[in-house]
Amino acid sequence: MCTWSVLKDSIPAYLEAAGRDGRSHDFLTHEASSILLQLRRAKDCKDLYQLACMHRQFHSPLINRLFFSGLNLVRDRFGDFFIDLLIQELAPAAYFPRPDRPRPESAYAAYLEGGLPDIFPELVPIKKEAVFDHFRVDLLAKMPSLQRDVLFELKLGGEDPTPQLLRYAPHFQDPVLIGLTEKQLRPRQMRKDVYYFTYAMLNRRAGENICRHFSSDYSPACFSACEFDRDFPRPASKIKAEA
Repeated sequence: MCTWSVLKDSIPAYLEAAGRDGRSHDFLTHEASSILLQLRRAKDCKDLYQLACMHRQFHSPLINRLFFSGLNLVRDRFGDFFIDLLIQELAPAAYFPRPDRPRPESAYAAYLEGGLPDIFPELVPIKKEAVFDHFRVDLLAKMPSLQRDVLFELKLGGEDPTPQLLRYAPHFQDPVLIGLTEKQLRPRQMRKDVYYFTYAMLNRRAGENICRHFSSDYSPACFSACEFDRDFPRPASKIKAEA
């Protein structure tokens, strides 16, 4: 699977390395070069907005990440405010495509794995579909700052990931539990020792992380619809005190 992190990777640096390594004809190189060419041809804000609208229809998270990375290269030409606005507009369909057609859980797990460095830059992915003796974790990650394992359980529709997360938790030392769903769960289904996100919330979280990282004049108000805990991840002591 091709991965691309907007926060960690750079299109010019990748293309330079690809030329040295003889990868000038691979898929990622072709898409990166095409996006750079599109951005160079954008003469004004109208051109750039139309280009963003075209990319908004794409169903490839990889291409969306490449386009986000390219947008940050033209901040000097178009200004932080306009670029942040475009990223805000694109975010709802970026890392997880719009739910306009059925997709299996495995597809969402792949989207999460590829986008994790931008959605949760504080985490390090370990293994997708990590199999243990009597259970399987959809995505296992690590939180280096607190030396804690992070367990992701993904569900479709409004299915509740909580029972599985609670069943897995005793097999780890003080893990962080994260449940992902298409539809937001009802409050009575949620536990205070589990973090809950919808896929749409993760899209917006990635957009905010990108704007915060690249913009010199970033205002979090443009992503005020993000209903996630800005203190994530909370220290373990706080979780235990609230449980």
